[in-house]
Amino acid sequence: MNIRKTLAVLGAVLFCLGNFSTLPSPKAQEPYRILCVGDSITHGYINADNGYRKYLCYYLQQNGIAYDMVGPENNWTEEATYNWNGTTITYDPQHCGYSGYSTMSYSGRIGIYETLFGSGNLLETYQPDIVLLQIGTNDLLDASLDIRAGIGDIRETTTALERLERVVDEILANLDGSDVLFVTTIPDIDAVSCASWVASYEWTMNIPAAQVPAKVQECVDLYNAGIKALVAEKQAEGKSVQLGDVNSIIDYTAGDLEDGCHPSEQGYAKMGVHWAEKITAYLNNAELPTQPPTQDDAPLSGDVHEDGTVDVMDIIQLQKYLLATAPLNARQLTAADMNADGKVNGFDLAILKRYVLMNTPMPL
Repeated sequence: MNIRKTLAVLGAVLFCLGNFSTLPSPKAQEPYRILCVGDSITHGYINADNGYRKYLCYYLQQNGIAYDMVGPENNWTEEATYNWNGTTITYDPQHCGYSGYSTMSYSGRIGIYETLFGSGNLLETYQPDIVLLQIGTNDLLDASLDIRAGIGDIRETTTALERLERVVDEILANLDGSDVLFVTTIPDIDAVSCASWVASYEWTMNIPAAQVPAKVQECVDLYNAGIKALVAEKQAEGKSVQLGDVNSIIDYTAGDLEDGCHPSEQGYAKMGVHWAEKITAYLNNAELPTQPPTQDDAPLSGDVHEDGTVDVMDIIQLQKYLLATAPLNARQLTAADMNADGKVNGFDLAILKRYVLMNTPMPL
């Protein structure tokens, strides 16, 4: 190729890199399989229109994330619609949420643990890439706790959290290396609005009715603090688990609860935004595997395209990932981490561009 042709090709490449929208449309991204697990809040109790899940789908669409909602419920279709303030949302309604379910089965309640792993294994059946777990509200409504404030570790003070940990451990044991579990806090409970639902606090904890609202709030706060501690502990063990914090965005004093327990449509919409933001942030800034590859298995630094060389194709592949139009596997993520900081983001893209286009040395 003569010098004129070489410069023309390089100019075309630089133009494409500076104007990514001019590149040919990438092949369809394999959608992330998302399993939403929980109680009536996951099911969508209030108006039977699938709660936060329809909004989650909508905002994932807006963020360019390809998804496939999976689960045994509503699996008769992969497409439903909902009119939201004049906007028609098209979403996938499949899920694993059940009204009235607790963390594990006990008298009067069916457990999500037994549902997932009782007569079969729903994780094996549906093979999710992402699991969203929100459970425990019914445990707290029943005062199914053993409050011994100030004794031992925070997670040892309530049986509800012990049950939750068992659910979390079993889900994690059934995930593949590239999968992730999100565990979220639960919303506050307005014990005044749903007084009959928390009446058991009076005899279970031997307190007068006037003290029930404060005790319910104490239990919610303790449970949510325990969830945060549980997630932090599992992360320290190298488990693929992330924290969601629904409690931080649902405010029953602002109309986010319909009946003192379940979100209103406004609350569900907020939850959809929250989950979409969590998932998008995770996918666009994924942590690298906690166990580095051996020297023999280590990928070539910068070889994001996995073709044995570091060139323009690797820049394009990394840009697609950062724009959420194509996923990367574990080896590609390791190769893309140009500054070896354990994350893949725009800094790595800048280093890769300098190396490929300006012949700047690779970072040591």
